[in-house]
Amino acid sequence: ALNSSINENEVNAAIFKVHMDDVPQGAASVDINIYDSHTGVTTVLQNVALDANGDAQVVYNSAHPDAYSDASSVTATITAVHGGNYELPLPDGVPATVTVTDITPPGEATVAHIAADSPTVNENQVDAAIFRIHLDSAPQGAASVDVQIVDSRTGTATVQNVALDANGDGVLVYNSADPDVYHDQTSVTATVLEVHGGGYEETVPGATATVQV
Repeated sequence: ALNSSINENEVNAAIFKVHMDDVPQGAASVDINIYDSHTGVTTVLQNVALDANGDAQVVYNSAHPDAYSDASSVTATITAVHGGNYELPLPDGVPATVTVTDITPPGEATVAHIAADSPTVNENQVDAAIFRIHLDSAPQGAASVDVQIVDSRTGTATVQNVALDANGDGVLVYNSADPDVYHDQTSVTATVLEVHGGGYEETVPGATATVQV
């Protein structure tokens, strides 16, 4: 391989060099299998032409920019040699591997969002402070978020872990009811503290939403 390691955003970056120990006499080619662990697919390249020096170059596009931690590899193996007037052409059978590493450029991190169903509820409503969480990218596997709830009436802060569904959505319901005879308008503020699971390369918590009571 020209480079043993490339990143997932690089296009046509998995480059393999083929070389025969002896120059061919006449036309010659090789068959190559390329296995991409990201897709799980083997691509069969037949009759890759060799030049007069017995050299060839194969370029494979392993690019798969995404929001997930899914480092992979591309492996090329020569399976057959054709032509060249060789007495006994022997593919060495030794694969060449390129590692494809994760990278998180600006704009590719998964952002956690939170919003209130209603910006205002009244003090008599039970379980009325409803917050909806959404992640920019659907999780790969189980995922959840830690959400801090600050209730200005009680002056307390609590943290709840909210499970996310396959679309990266979750709901948090908080009981802000405090029926009484006093003028004591309050608020409930929810903040996403952390994202767990989902197979993400990088997440951006910190989103906040407030309900006035």
